Amino acid sequence: MGYIEGNHPLEEEIDRRISTIKNIDPSHLQDLYTVQNKKLLNSLSHFMLVTHRNYIISIKKPLLNSIVSLSNGTGKWWHRLKMIIGVLHLIKKYPTPTYENIRYRNTKVWLDIERYVFQYLHDSLREELTHSMFQLTGAEFEHDGFYAGLRDVVFEQMVRAMLTGEWACMPELYKEKWWVRNWSQPEPYGGEHSLIYRIQERRERIIELIGGL
Repeated sequence: MGYIEGNHPLEEEIDRRISTIKNIDPSHLQDLYTVQNKKLLNSLSHFMLVTHRNYIISIKKPLLNSIVSLSNGTGKWWHRLKMIIGVLHLIKKYPTPTYENIRYRNTKVWLDIERYVFQYLHDSLREELTHSMFQLTGAEFEHDGFYAGLRDVVFEQMVRAMLTGEWACMPELYKEKWWVRNWSQPEPYGGEHSLIYRIQERRERIIELIGGL
């Protein structure tokens, strides 16, 4: 399957109609589906933006409210714990991005990263939480261009910090019991073996090659 970088003209027209037609339903969009566009019917973005739009909104609003409340640190500890459990349940109702239903290259990379992480992560509690994080963010990146844009801004600033030397590479001190017990990547890794370390060793040359920061 080929992955794309930007919006497809069909999705742009769908967005336009959604913003102008009140109480839109799939019948308002049937004329858009020519033969070459039918492959988009099974895409995650079409599922979330069109055919199950109201369902997604019903999940997304309480989910965002709960995340904001948790980040503010308000309420008793038992209330926050209840909210965390509620957030995990709401995320499970979100559609799962897969290699078959995504269309954007960067979402595909996100799934590759998740696959890499789960090669080495072995902790039942952290696995569930980490998978929920990947599921939620992957779905948001795929169907919401605003969050996809924020992701790219964050990543670019992380790359910048690596090249300026501000970003610390993963130290070799990750030999603590709490890490070794939950992460099974074969050694050596981290420290001078990390990609970040090797980039930073050559950062002046890299900055020169790309014409500065």
